Amino acid sequence: MALSPVDQPAYSCIMLRNSQTTLEPSDIILKLLVFLSTDEDRLTRFLALSGIDPQELRDRHGDPVFQGFLLDYLFQDDPTTSAFCADCDITPEALMRVRRKLPGGGDWNGTD
Repeated sequence: MALSPVDQPAYSCIMLRNSQTTLEPSDIILKLLVFLSTDEDRLTRFLALSGIDPQELRDRHGDPVFQGFLLDYLFQDDPTTSAFCADCDITPEALMRVRRKLPGGGDWNGTD
């Protein structure tokens, strides 16, 4: 059930390690989509829990509200969040700062 979330080659989290210190939501979301889509179990779980189909995922990945939803989903599972952060060499706090940049994230504390 492999999914390519964008029409470009897969992005590597290594790019985050060498990028500017300010992380942009679109950069993180692309990395997150690749992270989800490169593991069949992870992707299947996401699609089942979210009710989203692969086409909707492709169509909406650039929508800031949907991007917030994706990060909210990530934060609901500590092992997945930890794996993503380790894979991309970023901290959960950096992800929270990115989440706060998106709609609905101004007061986000992970408990909403």
